[in-house]
Amino acid sequence: MGRDVNILEVGVCNDFTPYICGFIQNLNHFNLMHRGSDMIASPNDYQRLVHSMHFYPFVTVIEKAAVPVDKFFADKRGTLWQPFL
Repeated sequence: MGRDVNILEVGVCNDFTPYICGFIQNLNHFNLMHRGSDMIASPNDYQRLVHSMHFYPFVTVIEKAAVPVDKFFADKRGTLWQPFL
């Protein structure tokens, strides 16, 4: 099963870099919900569709997810937790 991959060649003098910076902000956005001690985040439209991004000199690769992401889930495991300061 293959994935869709977009390869974008970037020149030095264009508006692509600010566009990608905005794209990254959308990928890093989160809507955090708690279920007991577990943390769950609902993905936004960008996170649902993007599997990964890779940056190289003059090239940015955006790899689409094979299946849209439904949720991000971080379950708590273990019995002893150090509190965040």
